[in-house]
Amino acid sequence: MGIWSRLSVINKEHNILSIILGGLAGAIVSAIYQSCTTESREQKALSIKLITDFLHMSDNWSNVLHLLDHPVLSTGTDESSKKNYNKIVQMGNWFDITAMLYWTNSLNRSLIIDAGIRDAMAQFVEKINSHYPELKPSESKWRNIRDVNNMHKYR
Repeated sequence: MGIWSRLSVINKEHNILSIILGGLAGAIVSAIYQSCTTESREQKALSIKLITDFLHMSDNWSNVLHLLDHPVLSTGTDESSKKNYNKIVQMGNWFDITAMLYWTNSLNRSLIIDAGIRDAMAQFVEKINSHYPELKPSESKWRNIRDVNNMHKYR
């Protein structure tokens, strides 16, 4: 086999290798792109679901705000006070789960902030800190809403 024949075989092998590597690189880029766009769509979908849920809870949120401003309505030992206290805890649980999803980058952060959920969380935490020391995020199980005022830094 002459030198030109060997170079021709090497050139063909190089072209085949280039095609295979090019296809592999294209597949990797495509997979990364697909993963990013799918993740972005899932973040938006979950964010919109949470925003919709929050809008549906507007009556409950208004009631909780009223209770937070009037702690006497939820700190007694009667059945009504216990129900009111539980409404506050339920809202805190919802906010904490939403904050957890925010911090783990499972949500579209800009949508959550622009929809006012972050501001509502901050308002909730401020009122809890003022009137319900046992529920303060720093003292309770609500560890995800502790740093709610810094959420705007991590859009």
